[in-house]
Amino acid sequence: MRGRLVIAAITYWLFLVIEQPTPSTGSRGYDYCSSDNDDAQCGGNFTAISGGPVTSIWFPGNYEDCMLCEWFINVPVGRTIRLTFDVFNVEDHHDFLTIYDGTNDRAALLQNLTGSHSPGPITSTSNVMFLRFTSDHRETRQGFRFSYTSKDTSQCWDPRVPDGGTRDHNGNFTAGQTVTFNCTGGYPLIGTAAITCLSDLTWSDAAPFCAAGYTEHSGKYYKVFPHRMTYAAARLTCAGDGAHLADVKSQELQDFL
Repeated sequence: MRGRLVIAAITYWLFLVIEQPTPSTGSRGYDYCSSDNDDAQCGGNFTAISGGPVTSIWFPGNYEDCMLCEWFINVPVGRTIRLTFDVFNVEDHHDFLTIYDGTNDRAALLQNLTGSHSPGPITSTSNVMFLRFTSDHRETRQGFRFSYTSKDTSQCWDPRVPDGGTRDHNGNFTAGQTVTFNCTGGYPLIGTAAITCLSDLTWSDAAPFCAAGYTEHSGKYYKVFPHRMTYAAARLTCAGDGAHLADVKSQELQDFL
């Protein structure tokens, strides 16, 4: 367990972390963070119905030690907010992005993110969301990048237009609405061609994707990344296509790829 006390002034702030005794050692300790950094580029307020990408300071370079950054998202009443991350890499168990389902840190906690595992979509229950990022004095990382969208509470989430494809309906995804997808350029459609917004405001199936850049092998479609990337980044890239990372076990598949 950790407690945080933040003492703020216009140009100087002190960040004190008090650590409780650990079960294994019973030891106590404290950590401190002080900074005279100008955090003018850190945090922000957003009122558009969608926005991003939003990044940690100095991204894609490393953020700084002893940061305290806050973002407030406030979309029109009657809408909910969804965050999606394509990069997340902060010092594990020391630097945190905390996301609240409301206007401030007294609202319900949605996620307390740390480490390098990119989270899935994070959704609010109302039209406001509050985010706070804190870093200590030890180490820094690349940080994070996210975007947000919002939807009317009487609609399904936008199922997206697949890369290399089209759809026949581009808004007002209310219960009973069916969306049909097609691919262009001769690419095959992978998944269900028509999905319907159900009464519980979820889709009847996942949105399909077009196999742009994919090659068929034994009834499945594969795409090789042109450059090296982390597991988390590769997983998110595949998910953006509606696909998943392949588990390459057979020599035949290795030879094909």
